[in-house]
Amino acid sequence: MYNADYWSILKIKMKDQEYYKLFASWPNEYPFGKGWRLNSGIERITEKDDNYLFHGYSGSIYRCPKKGHGVIGLHNKMTLSTIAENEHVELLEEKEAMKYVEENIEK
Repeated sequence: MYNADYWSILKIKMKDQEYYKLFASWPNEYPFGKGWRLNSGIERITEKDDNYLFHGYSGSIYRCPKKGHGVIGLHNKMTLSTIAENEHVELLEEKEAMKYVEENIEK
């Protein structure tokens, strides 16, 4: 399980389908040698205490604080911005991201 400090959601549009991916970030490039990771795609979302658990298609799980939407660190912000420049990618603003989470969280 990855414990992210901050998180953002990307919507990927390919042909007539949409996919959602999680961009997770940490300060000080800890613990993975870089300060961010992009998951394989959000398969489902659960919650535990003050965290969302984003389950990826690869089987990975990212624990993200409910109040941690966003990104930390200049390098991470630049990386996320570069990814979002792709014509098939949309970075969801906080309000849109929270709506996506609330509509897809398992109750």
